[in-house]
Amino acid sequence: MRLRRIAAIVAVFAAVLIIAAYAAISSYDFNKLKPRITRAAWEATGRDLTLGDIGVEIGFTPALVAEDLRFKNAPWGSRPEMASIKRLELRVALLPLIFGNVEVRGIFLAEPDILIETDRFGRSNLELEKPGAAPSGETKTPSFGFKKILIKNGLLTYRDGRSGGLYRVKLASLSAKEALTGRGVKVGLNGSYNDMPFDASWRISNPSPLTYNISDMEASLGDSDLSGTLEASIAGKRPKLKAELVSKKLDLRPLSGTGKKGGKPKQRVFSDSPLPLDALKKADANVKFHAAKLLLSTIALNDLAFSMAIKDGVLAIKPLKAQMGGGTLAGSIDLDSNGKTPKLSAAFAAEGIDLGKMLKELDVTKTFEGKIDIGINVKGSGGSMAELMAGLNGAVNIVMGKGQIDNKYLGLLSTDIRTGAMRLVNPAAEKTERTKINCVVCGFDINNGIADAAALVFDTETMSVIGGGGINLKTEGLNISLKPVPKEGALGGRVSISVSELAKPFKLGGTLSRPKLALDPAQTALTVGKALRGVALFGPAGIAMALVNVKPEGDKNPCLSAMEAAKSGKRAEKKGAVDKATEGIKGVGEEIKKLFGR
Repeated sequence: MRLRRIAAIVAVFAAVLIIAAYAAISSYDFNKLKPRITRAAWEATGRDLTLGDIGVEIGFTPALVAEDLRFKNAPWGSRPEMASIKRLELRVALLPLIFGNVEVRGIFLAEPDILIETDRFGRSNLELEKPGAAPSGETKTPSFGFKKILIKNGLLTYRDGRSGGLYRVKLASLSAKEALTGRGVKVGLNGSYNDMPFDASWRISNPSPLTYNISDMEASLGDSDLSGTLEASIAGKRPKLKAELVSKKLDLRPLSGTGKKGGKPKQRVFSDSPLPLDALKKADANVKFHAAKLLLSTIALNDLAFSMAIKDGVLAIKPLKAQMGGGTLAGSIDLDSNGKTPKLSAAFAAEGIDLGKMLKELDVTKTFEGKIDIGINVKGSGGSMAELMAGLNGAVNIVMGKGQIDNKYLGLLSTDIRTGAMRLVNPAAEKTERTKINCVVCGFDINNGIADAAALVFDTETMSVIGGGGINLKTEGLNISLKPVPKEGALGGRVSISVSELAKPFKLGGTLSRPKLALDPAQTALTVGKALRGVALFGPAGIAMALVNVKPEGDKNPCLSAMEAAKSGKRAEKKGAVDKATEGIKGVGEEIKKLFGR
């Protein structure tokens, strides 16, 4: 009986406590917290935070509820609020609340709407204004130890003030909840990016102080996927990131090609906007990446693998290997952000790239066929792409064997170059569906931003084109002369223009962003008989004559054969010169190096 009485007394006492607690909570005016919250926000950001009514939902885990929260945008912003939330719930611990302390155990956000934007100068609304002196008084803020976060029907918008691009992420749901003991926090989200669905999940753990692991990561966007692990440590002087990422398919075209864009067309190809190099100085990283398939706007790569290291402001990507259009790609990039001027060096070699096969992977109609080799070895310095190109040094080589192009796509060229290009490539294009290409050799030596043509030869079944001149990468100006050499026998009366008219030279001028191709009777940049690196362009022993006389044999590249014959100083029609010419394309730029002694 005595135990029963004690139990009854305890039960009554507990009931009285609970009733008293709920009575205290119910009667408390939580709007008194608004000055504390808004003051804390202003002290941290220098911007106003406004809130609607603050109330409480009674339960074993009471919830503080705030309606209609609005955070002020930058003064120049496109709308008054940078962020708004229709409803915010903070699930709190009951006993601390009775004594006036707020300990958050869970967070729920309904319809958050966040805008991140830049102005026309590139300034971001995330750059907070420096706050002034805060009013005196207690500014104690709630303590956090949440077990769950839930966000519903969110919207994140990014507006680029320079390009006019507009990008939207609609968040259907995001949840983060405490996993089993020692397993960290499990996070999951889903929604859409510019109307393309995405889904992601991962687990965050804290194995040691100031070290955080992300594991079990699985993410998808459209038909792209990404998985792997990350480890971030902020224990040392510099944060360190280690990651291993894998993808079966990664299509980045929607990320670069979506968004509403406006404004005037770009005047320059190479942007003068500062490169985001400061990030290299703020943290170190070691990343390994492999993608079975990577799709960019103009390039498709298979079995891509590279290692990326960032150490003390120096970025190194090496080795980089991939399959490309049935061929191989290998390269490396080194970028040193230290010093007044960042320094870049890059080297790439691509061999046996089948353009038609690669275009098919990009879902582009098969407009072009042919295998090419590309060699790039350049160095430069500068804080923007424009500065890097203006001081660039190195060489670029391109060699192509047999191929063909669909003539209807020549008609899609801009008005400034369409007519001239069709006359240079195939003056009988209107009567044929395709233009057969025998070979292409293009090489540029680059010194202090000036790219001089070391080789410029283009040969089709009806025309041979020899070029000279160069590109000013500082101004992006073009100054290239193109001399066509008609093949009278191949034309066979298929054109109404005379051979002498077809032989008139052209000038490729304008800029990289706005090229212009027109007849150049004065032949200002290319004179008959002019030698290029000791190789005669015209005359009995020149490249032009060799191209007219040489016939493709097997895998031999006629352009390289003609250049070799011209360098030997012999007439191309002599069999000995052709027999000694290069057999096929043996490695990226190797034959160009041999011809020009590089």
